[in-house]
Amino acid sequence: MLIPQASLDFFPPLSTSTLNDTKTITFKTVTHAQVGLNIVYHNAKYFPQLKQRAHNEVRIYRNSFIDESLGLDRNVIIVALRKGLDNYIVDSVNNSNDDYEYWLNLSKRVQSKGPFDSNEIKNNRLDRLITVLNDRSGDLILNKAEIIQDASKRFKDARQQQPGYENDPCSIMSALFKTQKDFADYLRLIYNNKCALRKTALVDQSSVGLEAAHIKGHAVGGPLLPSNGFLLSADLHKCFDQGIFVLGDDNQVIINSNVKYGSDIFQYAGRVIEPIAGYDICKPYHEYNKYHRDIHFV
Repeated sequence: MLIPQASLDFFPPLSTSTLNDTKTITFKTVTHAQVGLNIVYHNAKYFPQLKQRAHNEVRIYRNSFIDESLGLDRNVIIVALRKGLDNYIVDSVNNSNDDYEYWLNLSKRVQSKGPFDSNEIKNNRLDRLITVLNDRSGDLILNKAEIIQDASKRFKDARQQQPGYENDPCSIMSALFKTQKDFADYLRLIYNNKCALRKTALVDQSSVGLEAAHIKGHAVGGPLLPSNGFLLSADLHKCFDQGIFVLGDDNQVIINSNVKYGSDIFQYAGRVIEPIAGYDICKPYHEYNKYHRDIHFV
């Protein structure tokens, strides 16, 4: 999808100091299909030490879900309303639609002047978009597994070339996690419905008896990101919340020194918490682990 230079501010800001800075955004169509996409700033121009082609361009990467939802092809025009910093309501217009010429003329204007206020447009298609914009229903994102894995791979590849990145890598996907249900659903996905500590499930292919554990509580500003949690059996979740065990910076289990030695919990000492393959970006982030340790290891 081509983004006019004048319209870059319509999308989330991306950094020149982070190689191939990436953000996940969501497109919700008039049929209420919601799809995640990755927007990437190919910014090698600002990293001459890498001796790569000096790219300086922003791309939104299509996928089969958005192609099917919008019928994307050459010369298809995307009409978008911004719902939030990283969420958009979209429709597509192809050259068989009666209003194609109308939107084609507007798209030419956008290329030179950038986005404009929706009040300037008088078109039934826009009315449909506004109806979806005002709909507060929380539709499921169709490609949650695919988009996390894609973002994780892009992030990992970029960090291998630019080590020392300090921020929570999972923050690039904040558009995917808006509710506690989103948070819990993704933890069940990336831990394959198994307790992250015991590595087992009470019921095969089911999360019965498992709970989404926050590392830094949401009530104290902890984000609804999978890097701020992991899946635990209910009893171990209570132990974690009470500081019976915490995680080190490398996500290894540390048993509180106040716990009587020989207690059953000691069998998990040193065990490393990590999601299943392909979701490395979602492993517990060290800053949240430190917050939890500071609360319970006083």
